[in-house]
Amino acid sequence: MAVGMRENLERLQEHERRLTPQRKAVLQAFLELSQEHPTADEIYRAAKNHCATLGLATVYRLKSSAALQP
Repeated sequence: MAVGMRENLERLQEHERRLTPQRKAVLQAFLELSQEHPTADEIYRAAKNHCATLGLATVYRLKSSAALQP
C-alpha cells in the first residue's frame, strides 16, 4: 500500500527536517511517481517544475534519509 503525504511529512519531522518549499515539491513529485519506484533524477525532474530553486542534492538527501517511502 502506498504511503501518503501525511506519513511522509511525519517521517520528515522524525528526521528533524523542516518542510521547505523544496522538500514539499520533492514529496509531491515522489508521490506522483511512487508507483514507478522513481530514481532521484526522475523525482528531481518532476519536482523542478514546482520549485525552481530545488537542487538535486536535496532529493538525494531525502531519499537516503528514509524520509520518502512509497
